[in-house]
Amino acid sequence: KLTTRNGANCAICSWNKFCSGCPIARSDDLVNLKDNQTVSIDWDPTLKDECFNDKKSKEVIIDHTVNRNRERQNRPISLKDCFIDFTDEEQLEEEVWRCSSCKKFRKATKRINLWKVPTVLVIHLKRFQQVHSGWIKSNRLVKFPTKDLDLTDFMDNKSLESSERPLYNLYSVLNHYGGLTSGHYTSYALNRDDSSWYCFDDRRCVPIEESKLQTSAAYMLFYVSSSVEKKDLPSIGVDKSCCIV
Repeated sequence: KLTTRNGANCAICSWNKFCSGCPIARSDDLVNLKDNQTVSIDWDPTLKDECFNDKKSKEVIIDHTVNRNRERQNRPISLKDCFIDFTDEEQLEEEVWRCSSCKKFRKATKRINLWKVPTVLVIHLKRFQQVHSGWIKSNRLVKFPTKDLDLTDFMDNKSLESSERPLYNLYSVLNHYGGLTSGHYTSYALNRDDSSWYCFDDRRCVPIEESKLQTSAAYMLFYVSSSVEKKDLPSIGVDKSCCIV
């Protein structure tokens, strides 16, 4: 029968039909599965015991590509790699674009370009991904620059009328520890008064070296245009008498 990926609901009927899965007609043709569809089998308990070795089914042969892909997923990437992926051309899976010439729906591609950049740039790293019915978090290390983040390569040509390059300097990092439903946040912030970085963890405030800002817990990055002078940055109000060193 044809069900959703969790095998609990029909992939064709609406939920109010209370259908557990429509039978698949016997045919030599291939079954074309769409997104969130899978083939499920209902076993008769007696037949299952006679024909199916439950102990054998739990034996898993791990292909060598599993560890290779796992290593690739855990390999550090740069923030530039994230921008390249974000602005890369994407092929739409279904025919959702109506051609103005033939008036028919066709497959199309889409691409995101930066036309205008702000004074303050906030980058949210996509750490969570839905897999089947749950969410998993990626703890992959993203290497990001603290000075001179250059977005020139990701700007649309029509927007590059100014000779000033879009350069940014980091002034704050938000870190997340835990999962989607619970966790803990800390932050790093640059103090404009002494040009030093500080770590804020609840009521705890400690100085931190710039070289230690990059961790796998980085969740949001806050940049400011290099055209903004340091004196114009907001003061974080660090009371050094309260800092724990």
